[in-house]
Amino acid sequence: MIPVKISHTLRTGALALLLAACLPDGNAQTANAARAHTLVGSWSWTLFNGQCTETLQYRPDGVLLSTSGDAVTAWRYSAGAGPSAQGSYTVTETSTRYNGKKDCYGDVVDEEGLQATR
Repeated sequence: MIPVKISHTLRTGALALLLAACLPDGNAQTANAARAHTLVGSWSWTLFNGQCTETLQYRPDGVLLSTSGDAVTAWRYSAGAGPSAQGSYTVTETSTRYNGKKDCYGDVVDEEGLQATR
């Protein structure tokens, strides 16, 4: 199998689908109640025939640690209190620091200060 490079936007959309399938039915009480949200935990997937792993670790204190290859990014996140009319939850992430190393795709992405809503 030939590895295919996927854009950051496409990877974000795929992650949003993964997260939407795994979120609870309104267990979190407020947008900042990360502690009670079932999103808390580690989510990993392996790419390029086992050559590289990406991991998202959502911590109870509202910190997300993202690793992809040698790249490590720390984020602050908040998870929505309940689902939208379409049944999805909103997760907002703001990067706080990164190490500037290559990710699984061979890219060095300056993510400092980046904000993402999924």
